[in-house]
Amino acid sequence: YLRKSSKIGVMTQADGLILGPGDLRFLRKTLGQRLTVYPHGGHLGNLNYRVNVGDMLEFFHDHEEAALAGICHGLGINAGTGRTRQ
Repeated sequence: YLRKSSKIGVMTQADGLILGPGDLRFLRKTLGQRLTVYPHGGHLGNLNYRVNVGDMLEFFHDHEEAALAGICHGLGINAGTGRTRQ
């Protein structure tokens, strides 16, 4: 699923504290073009860079409709009407 789903993208940094040996290699192999690796920033430190935040907002904007439909489905709400399913 991770290899094929266009709904999944990862933005991380090369010096991320939560990345272990081989994690970047796995992410590159699995996600390909859907992976963005910033050179530094540490865990969540990339939020200090406007370009990085712009990239994140663009990703979510591009996937907004699909994300909303998924959230509504998970909550039992019809995305078209806003009403809960019976």
